This record gives sequence, structure tokens and C-alpha cells, in this order.
Amino acid sequence: MNDHPRHSLPHPQPHSRQHGCTLVEVLISVLVLSIGLLGIAGLQAFGMRQALNSHMLSIANSQANDMVERMQANNEELSKVKKAAPAATAYDAITGSETDPGCIAAKTCTSAQLAQYDAFVWSSANKELLRDDGNGSVSSSVTNNGDRTFTIAISWREQALSDEEDAADGTIDHRVRSEERRVGKECRSRWSPYH
Repeated sequence: MNDHPRHSLPHPQPHSRQHGCTLVEVLISVLVLSIGLLGIAGLQAFGMRQALNSHMLSIANSQANDMVERMQANNEELSKVKKAAPAATAYDAITGSETDPGCIAAKTCTSAQLAQYDAFVWSSANKELLRDDGNGSVSSSVTNNGDRTFTIAISWREQALSDEEDAADGTIDHRVRSEERRVGKECRSRWSPYH
């Protein structure tokens, strides 16, 4: 007889079916990952558009302040409004279509011509800074409210939140955004031209 203890060999186990990832599991993982990455890319694009729109709003605010300062600097023209019976000023109806009066170089401008020049420079800067597309997408105006106050308004087209094209005319739909400031003696705020 054999003195060696008898060792039993392990019984063969049935083969386990799980030895790694199957192709279906890998494809599902890739699909979930790609959907997540597309979502992140969409959020980044949305954030960039919103940052641009916020920048445009900041420019419009700065330009509104610029016109208030221009009006303050032309005290002779603005003093017409300060009188008990206010007279018309050259700032009363700025439409953004003003032209250069051509008197700045010669330094012979009247207060009304200086107001016209202010309107010309201001409107031109608005169109450049707010990216006018040549189709009137940027408009600027100053209106005398008749109560010794003025309304300064700037409008521009915002970057669209969706880049879907309108099938009818092939253009991208942009929202119109505007910034308006009411300034004057009755408006006690930092926008007042009567400091």
C-alpha cells in the first residue's frame, strides 16, 4: 500500500461566465461618456455666449455713461434745459444718424455743433463697439423727456442662445437687447448730468 496520503484533486468548477467586459458593456460605457462630454461642451458654448452678451451689456452701460459725461461737459447747451422755461437743445432728439459738423479741428464749434459732434462720435462708437452688422442692428438715441430729464437708449442684437437657423430666410434669430438710462435733475442718481 501506498504510504502517501491521498490528495484529492480539486473538482473542476464550471467555467465562470464573467472574465472581463463584453463588447456591449464597453459600447454602453462609451455612449454614456460621450453624452456627458457633449453636455459639457454645450454648457461651455452657452457660457461663452453669455459672457459675450454680458460684455456687450457692460459696453452699453459704459457708452451711456459716456454720453452723460459729454452732456455734462457741454454746459452751455445743457444750461438751456436748466432754465425755468426750458428751451430746446441739440441733445433733444439724437437718433444716431448725426454727421460730423466739421468744426472740431478749427475749434470754432458752437454748443449746438459740439452736441452734434458728441452725437456723431457717440453713435459711431456704439456701432463699432456693439458690432453693428450694417443692417441697423445697433441703434442709439437721446430724447428730451420735457421734464428736465433725458432718456439715453442703446439697442443691439444679442448673440442668440440657440444657433438654429430660420428656414424661411436662412438667418439666425438674435434677440434685441437694449439698455436705457433716464438722466436729469429729477433723477437723483449717478446718471444725472447736473452734478
